[in-house]
Amino acid sequence: MFTHAESDLRSFRLFTAQLAVSGSCTQAELVRALGISSISMKRHVKRLRTGGSQAGMGMACTRVVERVCAAVGLRGEAPSRFDQAESVARGGVPWALPALLANGLLRRARECFRLPPGFYSLTQVLVLLAAMAWARVKTLEQLRYQPAGEWGKLLGLDRIPEVRTPRQKVKELAQPEAVSEWGKTLALDWMAEEPEAAGFLYVDGHVRVYHGAQTKLPRRYLARQRACGPP
Repeated sequence: MFTHAESDLRSFRLFTAQLAVSGSCTQAELVRALGISSISMKRHVKRLRTGGSQAGMGMACTRVVERVCAAVGLRGEAPSRFDQAESVARGGVPWALPALLANGLLRRARECFRLPPGFYSLTQVLVLLAAMAWARVKTLEQLRYQPAGEWGKLLGLDRIPEVRTPRQKVKELAQPEAVSEWGKTLALDWMAEEPEAAGFLYVDGHVRVYHGAQTKLPRRYLARQRACGPP
């Protein structure tokens, strides 16, 4: 028995085509039962027969079994596996990863964030967002124009998700309470690692211009007085 999310059209097309190809039921029976057009049914079956089980999963998809199992809830996150490769686009991007890891990119993430079960893990989503920043990919929409398979190699996967998947993940992650807690825990870790570098930022507008003679202050432009004077 196959199950999938109501909005997961890719799995729907794959599973219905598999039912027809395996002989479990005819295309006409599926058309009548599911209310889809015969043209669409024929198109899905043809795509499955010519492209195999990878049909409908996008370009560069090679971990088909893991993806199908994750889609039907038979397994959870896919592990990252880095295979030997040459001439990978953006191959230099992972060189910046140790710096982010040292600053705690993943250190407290699982304590503060939760994602629904799926093929892509929290670690892979965060590293993908970091890689986008390193590669100057400013929006998730711009991922449509990036080679999915090449980017997948940076994460130890066969391909990166389509745009709608990271959109859903980011929406799940961008909860104010979780983000605030993550920032708080990271700040506490940074202060504990370098207590001598910790300090206080005093922000208060109720101050007066200093006119004393105990120290010589440089002259600065004071916006409220529209004049150049000591701060």
